[in-house]
Amino acid sequence: MQRLLSTAVLAAPLAALSLVALWPAQPAAADAFVVNLTTDQADLNAGDGRCDINADLGVEDCTLRAAIGEANFTIAFDMITFSTCGPIAPAAALPDISNPVSIDGSCTPGPRAELVGGGPAEGTDGLRLVAGSDGSTIRDLVIRGWIGVPADGIEVNSDDNFILGNFLGVTASGEAASANVRGVHVSGGTNNTIGGTTIADRNVISGNSGVGGGAP
Repeated sequence: MQRLLSTAVLAAPLAALSLVALWPAQPAAADAFVVNLTTDQADLNAGDGRCDINADLGVEDCTLRAAIGEANFTIAFDMITFSTCGPIAPAAALPDISNPVSIDGSCTPGPRAELVGGGPAEGTDGLRLVAGSDGSTIRDLVIRGWIGVPADGIEVNSDDNFILGNFLGVTASGEAASANVRGVHVSGGTNNTIGGTTIADRNVISGNSGVGGGAP
């Protein structure tokens, strides 16, 4: 059973869908990775606990691709945050998320990091929660421009996940469409929650080109 407790239309130039439910209680993080690059390289030594595309042992140079790759190597609950707001435009599909993780796109001056599809990544999903990722949270991202087939902004196929505070199918301002095919698609799993009880936790899902346009 998925939890979609209420919907609302926000006062914005585009109709926006707000889906609300309860804020999750999360386990302690095992590792924390900070995305500080907008480029798309993979981690140099996936599984070493460092999100770094370079061989030096100084400041970690961390892409979103590298951060997801590192998080997939640990069973415990990891955290991915952003010191850059992007936009991040992957050259191919990002790795499926196969272990529990919190991805928090809050950034300055953002306030949300942008994950932009299209181009070489056309026909892929922005982020995919697959088997093993149960209990993950994706919040405060702008996910837009993921077109083609399947091209969902977020694809969910595991249990007990939370999708909170994201802009899906619109620009960072929320004032113009930048369509995905679907904003968020729950293709499997149970007890997934889209949105929260506060304004900050509500998702703006609008401008998408799939069924219903603004619908999940």
